[in-house]
Amino acid sequence: MPLKETGIIVPARHGGGRLTFIGRHVHRGLEDDSLTIGVDRKFLDTTFTEFNITKGSAGILDTAIGDKNQLQELSPSAYSRFRRALGKLLWMAQSRHDLKLYLSLIGSQQAKPNQGTKAAIRALLRFLFKDVGTCLRLPSQNMRI
Repeated sequence: MPLKETGIIVPARHGGGRLTFIGRHVHRGLEDDSLTIGVDRKFLDTTFTEFNITKGSAGILDTAIGDKNQLQELSPSAYSRFRRALGKLLWMAQSRHDLKLYLSLIGSQQAKPNQGTKAAIRALLRFLFKDVGTCLRLPSQNMRI
């Protein structure tokens, strides 16, 4: 399979480096050869605005997706907003493994999300409002991308 080399991040002793590849920020500092992989801190800004998230929370609260009081279906515009947010969060989860369980539960409702599903995604967004800069850290010697 032919590969295209996008860039090289050299070992820390040679200066490390950074690059952006398919929306991911990959960085190696000068201290050790570990790589950090994440998305831009502004990645979810439009989603925060769409869901009117203006402050964060320290944790993800339990929300009852199946709560009988929250079974009302979403309007077409709310459904579209939900799908956009879920797509962005799933993209982000490739470098944020701590989100995968929550997104699996929320994603299982994507065909017919309801008010409970919307509450769950809002809870996750409130958590990420304060925690969006967390990155995946990988020990590595050298990596070609």
